[in-house]
Amino acid sequence: MNDGLTFSEYIRGVIPKQYEYTNVSDFIDRKGKFYDEKLGTICEQLVNDVFDLDTCSVSALRNYWGRMYNVQPQYTNKYDGTVHVLTDEEYRMVVKIKAFCSCWDGTTYQLNAWLRKLFLGRGSVFASDVGGMDISYTFFFQLENWELSLFRDYDILPRNAGCGHTVAYASSDVFGFYGSELHPFDQRPFNKY
Repeated sequence: MNDGLTFSEYIRGVIPKQYEYTNVSDFIDRKGKFYDEKLGTICEQLVNDVFDLDTCSVSALRNYWGRMYNVQPQYTNKYDGTVHVLTDEEYRMVVKIKAFCSCWDGTTYQLNAWLRKLFLGRGSVFASDVGGMDISYTFFFQLENWELSLFRDYDILPRNAGCGHTVAYASSDVFGFYGSELHPFDQRPFNKY
């Protein structure tokens, strides 16, 4: 509960000492033991299974979070008409993006901290306000086809109201600059849409 205290210990510190040896303290002790035994694990399990986007069950993800943010488990590519069904982890990522959009304060500082956490282990990513009512996202790694399609066609990346966005991402089919012998490794051009 609070600093590792059980409910009984916590509430006993709150109740004035004058009630310590009365029926009120005995009642609070018994009620505290009940809460600690029965409700402590239920609340933790509810948070883990439903309310935590990182650990929630697939049914909670689809039936609670997906409905709340109007996220469908499949989408149609607008260029070639193919239907892509998102895996559970892909769907979880899309729901996290939509959830962040609803609570973001509009600063690039918070956006960059969240992007680093979302794409942890895949490479560097950052967003910058390039002026002219535009945000630029730069991914220093190859985006999956489904990510690129959702970012481009369905506009799910966070941005301020009235702002446009561009996405630059590393391409896997090129390395370095053609004909250049002076650039070090890991210097490759970016694709842009």
